[in-house]
Formats: sequence, C-alpha cells, structure tokens
Amino acid sequence: MQRLRIAWIAALMALVIAAAVALFSPTVQPRVGAFRPIEEIWAMEDEREESAEPLIAALSCNGLPLAYETASDTYYCTLGLNRQDAWPELELRASGEPGLSVCFADDYAWDSCRDALAEGWSYRLFAWTEDRYRYVNLVFTGLPTAVLTTDGRELSRLDSPGHLQISAFGEQPLDCDIRLHLRGGVSYRSEKKNYRVDILRSAGGKKVLAEVPAFGRADSLILAGGAHDDTLARRRVGGAARTAPGWAASGWGGRSGAASRRRTRPSASGGPRPASCLRTASIRACIF
Repeated sequence: MQRLRIAWIAALMALVIAAAVALFSPTVQPRVGAFRPIEEIWAMEDEREESAEPLIAALSCNGLPLAYETASDTYYCTLGLNRQDAWPELELRASGEPGLSVCFADDYAWDSCRDALAEGWSYRLFAWTEDRYRYVNLVFTGLPTAVLTTDGRELSRLDSPGHLQISAFGEQPLDCDIRLHLRGGVSYRSEKKNYRVDILRSAGGKKVLAEVPAFGRADSLILAGGAHDDTLARRRVGGAARTAPGWAASGWGGRSGAASRRRTRPSASGGPRPASCLRTASIRACIF
C-alpha cells in the first residue's frame, strides 16, 4: 500500500513538472532550412497531403517579423537598400503547426541580391508536417515593411483603433497601438486605399513621438497606395538608393527569380505546375 502511494505521488509530481515546463519554457521556432533539390521535395509531397490551410503562422528574419499578405500567401522580408550581388547573412525562423519544418524550394542564393530586390522576385518555401505540406511565397525588398491590423470593422474617414508594426533591416522594429482612417479624394474609392495613421502611447491613448524604422522620430504617418501613379516608378524604388524621405513596399506581378532553373512536375490534370507569381498592392509612405 505504501509503495502504491509513493508511485502515485511520483506520477503526480512528474505531471506537475511536465506542465510547468510546457507553460514556462520559451516557444522554439524551427529554423528555415537551406534549399533542397526538387526531387527530395517531390518525395516528401508523395508521402503527404497538400494542406488547404497555411501551416506557417509567422516568419521572422534575423529577429525581425515578416509582413504577410493573405491573398497571395506571400511573406515580405526587408533587407535594406543599396545591396550588391552578395546576400547578407539570413536566419529565417518559422512558427506554426506542431512538428513544422520549412526549407527553400527555390535557391535564392543563385540570384543576385540586388536584382532580386529591384525586380521583386518571388521564391517558394516548402513547409511540411508529419502528414501535410504547403508552399508559401517569400519576396525580398530593400524597403521597410508595415503591417496594419484592425479589429475587423470597415474603415472610413472616421478614426478607428488598430495596431502598427514597421520593420527595417538592421533596426529595432516599431510595434505600437494606433488610430487610423482612410484619406484621399478620387483615390478614396480606389481598391488600393490611402491611410492616415497616428501613433499612440497606448490603446485609446494620446499621440506620442516614436522612433520609426528608416524614418526617425514621428507621431503620424501617411500610407498612400499610389493607385493613380501611371509611371509605376514605385516598382523600382525597392532596389534603388533612397534620395528623398519616403519609402515604397515593392511588389507586383512578376516571375520567380529561379523560374528559369525550376523543373516542372506534372499535376494531377497532366499540366505543368504554374511558377510562383506575385500580385500585391505597392505602398508609399511619407511622414508629415
């Protein structure tokens, strides 16, 4: 009887310790692996089912969170301006489904970093778990990235609460509460909206000066979609030297940088799988 009681106490202590470890241990984000030959990826595909839902919940590069566009399943990684052919040291980490692993399906290192930034080439990542897999796109940009998060209500010219996250290569990211509203004249009805953003000390609080990556100190921003910019100059800003205050998040319909080297595999219908293609709204922002 005494032995049984001791066994129960030992089992209970083990459960308590396991719960404490699970509760207080930091979440481990697996590192995104290097490029794998397409034959290896096809073999992993054959052993799994393609997931209808994203397997990756978030990506970071060298500690900076990456912006994500749901419509095209694309992450954006800022690398700074004035890059040459050589790539900087990158450490990408992913979080998401239990047992998640991620690797590059396109070898970005084969391309020039400068060309990849200027052209907005899209590279595929292959994510997999024990029984599922899914591809996701990754685009490198020379400019800061901004992510606006709202509570789901429809935005108008009236202020709404929200959250802002701005990242720039080699700088401390800004993560703050904001209030925002739509702005513009003719562009107000365009698909690509313009936003006025006020940086707040806390949710519902007063405006406050903050250190904005790539800008300096500011308490307000204008994010302009550039819907009526017929010059399409914003396409090249991401790979060119910055000569005036402001920035643009590069991204537009384009080819994958590795498309010429990629081997296509027949799909279930017998046709080739399409190469990755990015279509997204470019953004230009200026402080005022």
